[in-house]
Amino acid sequence: MSLQTRPSYSAGGATPDSRVQKFNVDDSLQGECKRSDEQGLRRHASSSNDDDDESMQPHPKPYHHQSGADYPDGGKDAWLTVLGGFLAMIAGLGYTSSFAVFEAYYLTHQFAGSASVGPNDVAWIGAINLWGTFGLGIPAGILLDRLGPKVPMTIGLVFVVVGTMMNSLASDHFYEFLLSQGLCCAIGYGMVFNPAVSLPNQYFFKKRGVVNGLVVGGTSVGGVIWPVILDRMLNHSTLGFAWAVRIAGFIQLALLLAATLLLKARLPLHQIKGPPPFGKMFTDTRYVLFIIATLIAFFGLYAPYIFISAYGVQHGSSVTNSFYMSAALNAGSFFGRFIIGALADRVVGFFNMMTISCFLTAMVAYAWSGVSDSAGNYVWGTVYGFLSGGVISLLSPCVAPLAASPQQIGQYVGVGTSLAALGALGSGPIAGRLVANYPGNYVPAQMFVATVILVGSLVYAACRVTVSRAWRI
Repeated sequence: MSLQTRPSYSAGGATPDSRVQKFNVDDSLQGECKRSDEQGLRRHASSSNDDDDESMQPHPKPYHHQSGADYPDGGKDAWLTVLGGFLAMIAGLGYTSSFAVFEAYYLTHQFAGSASVGPNDVAWIGAINLWGTFGLGIPAGILLDRLGPKVPMTIGLVFVVVGTMMNSLASDHFYEFLLSQGLCCAIGYGMVFNPAVSLPNQYFFKKRGVVNGLVVGGTSVGGVIWPVILDRMLNHSTLGFAWAVRIAGFIQLALLLAATLLLKARLPLHQIKGPPPFGKMFTDTRYVLFIIATLIAFFGLYAPYIFISAYGVQHGSSVTNSFYMSAALNAGSFFGRFIIGALADRVVGFFNMMTISCFLTAMVAYAWSGVSDSAGNYVWGTVYGFLSGGVISLLSPCVAPLAASPQQIGQYVGVGTSLAALGALGSGPIAGRLVANYPGNYVPAQMFVATVILVGSLVYAACRVTVSRAWRI
């Protein structure tokens, strides 16, 4: 085997081959650097464009944690949870939505001719019920997210049943009604409301509007059947007030027991310790505007649910007929919650539908002052219930996508409804005070109700623009 000798070169020198290789390597590196620079420029331009796009949005990634693939949108547990929420709403907010029945009954029976108890005083009972339903959202949401639905539901069941049974023992002292039907029941309603409206959002994405309409529709079903049941027991039997209310309490017990067994969380319990993420919530302009809009609208939204029966009595309706006016309002509310929820799902989106529904509710509220007979009150109540029911049913679907994570939906809904509850608390008493200040004249109260709902709709519109500039949102 022969070896071919090559000329030697100094250490600092370079062979011709190595010079060629060096040239090729240098050329290759320069090409790579050039390509790298071009790619970097493209990435930088893309990043800059993305930044520019995001800077055009009031809040980037409005639904960053939401993906339809993350939700089963059906299944046995999902629909049983919907049923549980529906039953809880019949027993809770459905009973509260029938308070117009008690307003009319108390003013014509327990406090008839009373110089110290008037419409605005009795309205405080219904207002406290509404405040408790929405205002205890923070503790109820924390319990739900960290301990599961059974704990808040059981607490709520106990307070509702005890409060209703104590209400049956109340005589002619106003504070007895205020503490039992007002405060005690309000605590219970607040504990059951949050699980009922929050848990279905863990299962549904595409059908969220319809499902929430079904759940919150339990309020309307309760608002229809409770006036009928109470009318038959109070006005067409020998049971008397005490036993009529006790029977209502036993019905609530059965409904809430079933709801407690049916409601089930899909996601793991939220393990983060400490209070809700208030800093993250209240630096989100979308969330803050939504809460402000709901707070303002609530100052007027629920007043007709409290006063429609008393308004009917003043315009010549019998007590029985006035009970059925409340039922008509809630019947309209049921269809509104379902139909408006479906339209939001399939056509215009939750925030668009919320703005439209709230605005139309205000327009119908202005028309209330033109109603002066029973037939007109039935028609007006049905239309108002239809539109206002849509507003109420869209609260949770609008808040859910704003939450920092799906596990925190309960806390976001809870904090939002807790603050908005101040509006519900003031709704009945303010309208009642206006009625008391202008005896026999509901127009000032009706104008107040319509105006605050209108202002709420304008703030909803501002919120909708802040969430996204897209057409369907």
